Amino acid sequence: MWIGGIAGTQHTPAVHKPLWGAPRPAWTVGDSGEAGLHVAFSAGSRCRLAIAGDCYATAADLETGLDAVDRHDWRALTSWPGSYWAACDDGQETTVLTDVAGSKPVYYTRHHGGTAWATQAGPLADLTGVGPDYGALAAWMTCPAVPEAYPGGTTYTGVRRLPGGHALRIGRDGVPRVTRYEPEDEHQPFDDAAVALREALMTAVSMRASRAGRLSSDFSGGLDSTTLAILAVRAGFPVLALTHCDPAIVNDDLEYAKRLAAGEDENLLTHVAAGSGRLFFDDLDSAPRTDQPLADTARWAVHAGFRQPVTEHGSDIHMTGSGGDTHLAAGPQALACLAAALPGKSAEFMRHCSARARLRQLPVHSVVRSALALSRTSYEQALGRVADAIRNPAAQPAGRAAMNWAGHGRMAVWLTVDARRQLAGTITAASVPDGDPAQPALRAAWNELREFGTYQAELDLVARGGGVPAHAVLLDNNVVRAAMSIPVVQRLSNDVQKPLLNAAFSGTLPALLLRRPTKGGYDGSGYAGIAANAERLTEMARQSPLAGAGLIDPGPVREEIARMAAGAPGRMAMLEAFVAADRWAAAQDSRHRVRWTEGAPDRA
Repeated sequence: MWIGGIAGTQHTPAVHKPLWGAPRPAWTVGDSGEAGLHVAFSAGSRCRLAIAGDCYATAADLETGLDAVDRHDWRALTSWPGSYWAACDDGQETTVLTDVAGSKPVYYTRHHGGTAWATQAGPLADLTGVGPDYGALAAWMTCPAVPEAYPGGTTYTGVRRLPGGHALRIGRDGVPRVTRYEPEDEHQPFDDAAVALREALMTAVSMRASRAGRLSSDFSGGLDSTTLAILAVRAGFPVLALTHCDPAIVNDDLEYAKRLAAGEDENLLTHVAAGSGRLFFDDLDSAPRTDQPLADTARWAVHAGFRQPVTEHGSDIHMTGSGGDTHLAAGPQALACLAAALPGKSAEFMRHCSARARLRQLPVHSVVRSALALSRTSYEQALGRVADAIRNPAAQPAGRAAMNWAGHGRMAVWLTVDARRQLAGTITAASVPDGDPAQPALRAAWNELREFGTYQAELDLVARGGGVPAHAVLLDNNVVRAAMSIPVVQRLSNDVQKPLLNAAFSGTLPALLLRRPTKGGYDGSGYAGIAANAERLTEMARQSPLAGAGLIDPGPVREEIARMAAGAPGRMAMLEAFVAADRWAAAQDSRHRVRWTEGAPDRA
């Protein structure tokens, strides 16, 4: 199902159900039952409100929400438990809200002097008759967490995406106006943030568990998904807990999951270790079609097989830990924040640099040098560096210890000269929006969160399309707010992976879980999958529509596939990005299209 609306012109999907009518109609297309749709109208005014997604507002909340619409209090409309869309009209203008992380996407486009919006981009591309934006596709592959690289935020020409934490407002003139509703530089004391995270997560889990006929959860043995499952069990709810277990994957996830499951009520927790029987890059020609490129296209068959027990169980809510690494863990850039505090933090800085060097098997001096250099780099300078690296990647190789606020653009080595020039020019010409956080670490953190929201939107689309009602609980609005309310540097710890999560549940959840020093990896399935599917991958590179569009030079891609198929370490993330973009572009000619009609809009 998708939701949409229009203002300033008279076009509607040929098949739709009205939410409300003229002068700015809104509608749903498809089955609205699975989207948690709620619609409220004000008896005393022209205010109308629709909520869709994973929202746990009460009827009384919705009545209060109508008052919020009347006073334009957009943050109040996004403060209920869950992660959801909100669309409203106060009689003067329509306002559409995405969630804080942007995992519930809102797209919009100009058409015939007006503006159409929707929760999927494809229908808007059908309305305007546009095709793929290959320049944006190059940016998506090369630097997805750099919004300046593709300002529209989508891979369709002329279709734009609303950033997470923003509102789209369309008045009588049909002109779109984008405003921020979520402040990005408000911090609170660490202890207060820990309390807020604890309350938000416990509410997020209990609200879902109390409404689920059958509840299931990923149970990796790591912090995020395992925390959610244990919170549900300890609140008295039965949970089917699922641990990924494949012979090609070598890590200690299963060991931790078994030990943690053994400590919980066996009458409530049913632990299943399930293998998909599939490898990365398997069955790519059957990969599901998504609205925007799916970063996990190479892994789709693994995910589908692994979650088969969820569909057999008949779960109506399946919790995942997706997103936790994005806003609860510290990336290497946090070291630059410590470096900026020198000399007062010298000992702490060196401890963290040494820990990262050990983890990544890097020389300590290279990590220290990179962190110090980044601490003296503005965000604008970082954009310039990534543009230079894209323009001429051979001249500026990024070492494994290199850090940058805007990534490194390593995918550029596979782009054609023209594609590199165009992408670098877009970044160089971009201006940072007014009001964005002045601190480069904070700006980069919000960019990364929103990029993950983009990824999660397509992941949810695939999971739910395959019968798995996936809920990324850690991306609930209030969970994200708590996680983002501390400075980036406070995510660093030499003792625990996620300090805020540890502080929130220390003494409540098992220390074995909160203080786990390792994190599972999946490279084994990736390299085995390349070897098993080398012929098909090579053929894809040779016949790729990305090459036909002048975007990719297929020669280096084929060489990399051959190296990795032979067992040599290689550019796994780059190959996954290529596969995702290639399959999305290849599916455009045969994808289902929405038919639009012109005429007077429905009236409610």
